[in-house]
Amino acid sequence: MRIFIGLLTYFLLLPSVMMLLYYGYSAELHSSGPYSLPPTERGKGYFLTFSTPTQSLAEVECRGGLGNLKIFDRFSGEPIYSAKISGQLLEELIIPHEGSYYMAYFGNGSISCILRFKENHPTRSVQNATYFVGIVSAFGLILYLWRGWKNDSR
Repeated sequence: MRIFIGLLTYFLLLPSVMMLLYYGYSAELHSSGPYSLPPTERGKGYFLTFSTPTQSLAEVECRGGLGNLKIFDRFSGEPIYSAKISGQLLEELIIPHEGSYYMAYFGNGSISCILRFKENHPTRSVQNATYFVGIVSAFGLILYLWRGWKNDSR
């Protein structure tokens, strides 16, 4: 029975520990680059791939070139960001979920880009799973303690 109580207590405290770890990770500034990207042409594709373990607020900074910069989800192929570049670009974007992405440049002249991850947060599915584990563990521990208290009062 002590193992059961220990497990319930562990899973009850797990969401708090996970949120503290995400907070510490979110406070760090992660960056990628600078990378040079030549323009993508017919039959030739030049792109920069990157991965993120969380939902992120990112900043993209590019210099040089004239054209369009696009970021795509690597697995679904859907674009998550598109911007026009006229010599330089500095914008924020939201990376919607953990996973792999690629950045492609369509235009004239090469560009140099830096990608900074400013804030990292767990995705909604991770938050829901974490909260669900905490709530179920709390109810299990309350039920166990209530049963013990009820049996002791007899």
